[in-house]
Amino acid sequence: MSTNDAKAWGVFCPLYALNSARSWGAGDYTDLATFAGFVGELKGQAVATLPMLASFLDEPFNPSPYAPVSRLFWNEFYLDVTRIPEFAQCPAAQAIVNSAGFQRDLNDARAQLVVDYRKCMALKRQVIEELLKFLLKKNSKRRTSFKKYVTTHPMARDYATFRAKVEPTQSLVLLAVRRLRRHTNRR
Repeated sequence: MSTNDAKAWGVFCPLYALNSARSWGAGDYTDLATFAGFVGELKGQAVATLPMLASFLDEPFNPSPYAPVSRLFWNEFYLDVTRIPEFAQCPAAQAIVNSAGFQRDLNDARAQLVVDYRKCMALKRQVIEELLKFLLKKNSKRRTSFKKYVTTHPMARDYATFRAKVEPTQSLVLLAVRRLRRHTNRR
C-alpha cells in the first residue's frame, strides 16, 4: 500500500483524562501538546477532545463541557500555570507552589480517581492570582500586550465583570476587572 492509499486516523480523549505525573489532578494544555506529539510520531493526523470552553468550577458548579459559561473564552482549568511566562520570575507564585500545604493538596488532587474540579481549580487560582499581580506590578512588554488586548476586546472585559459578579470568591476576576478599569481609564 502506498502512502497515498493509507487511511488517515486520529484519536479522541477528553483533556481531563490526559492526566500526567506533572499535571495538577487533570490533564492540561501541556499534556494535550505532549499527546498530540505522540500521536503525530505514530503518523496520526488528528487529536480530538471535548469542548474546552469556560465553565463554572466554584458556585454555581457545572464542569460539563456541554454547558459552557461562554462559547467565546477558553477554560482556565486546563492551563498549565507553570508554563505561564511570569511563573519563572514570580517568587510569590513559586513560594505558594513549593509550600508544604500546597504540595499536600496537590498530591491529594493527583491521587483522586475522579477529577476534583473544585480542588484543582482552587490550586491553580492561587497561583494565577499571584501571576496576575506580578504581571500588573511592573512595566513589561507582556503587560503592555495585556492592556492592549483588554482595550481592544471589550467582550473580555464584560466577561470578566460577569464572572466577578457571579463567583462568590471573586478574588481573581474582581482583581482583574478593577485593575483593567484602572489601567483603561488612564489612557
